[in-house]
Amino acid sequence: MNRYDADNGFTLIEVLVAFAMLSTAVIAIYATYSDGFSSIRKSHQAILASNVVRTKLALISSDIPLRPGVVEGEVQAGVSWNVRIEPHPAPSGRLPKGGIVAYRIVATAHWRNGLAAAESSITYTTMRLGEAP
Repeated sequence: MNRYDADNGFTLIEVLVAFAMLSTAVIAIYATYSDGFSSIRKSHQAILASNVVRTKLALISSDIPLRPGVVEGEVQAGVSWNVRIEPHPAPSGRLPKGGIVAYRIVATAHWRNGLAAAESSITYTTMRLGEAP
């Protein structure tokens, strides 16, 4: 006669509980890796935007003329940029009529982190000397 012996294997309930525990562990590991990859992607976008802004600041006077105004553009990966140049007033509050003047330069890059994410931006501000307008 063939009798059921409890020591011969696992019951269905034990297998289901083990499967649930394994699933929970896999989901936790996946969430950790997913957050890590998301952070890497966001960091990559921020580094790209920072490099774009620094490059545009370096191009002032060679490719971007040092005169009041705004220059805009867009580069790869959905990063848009703009450079705003304006004369910085002298301590007296007036702009000089000729000679050398200080220009305030504000360079900004904008990008989105993902499809529905809020827009992020980075801004660098500097001063340059140039001829008065």
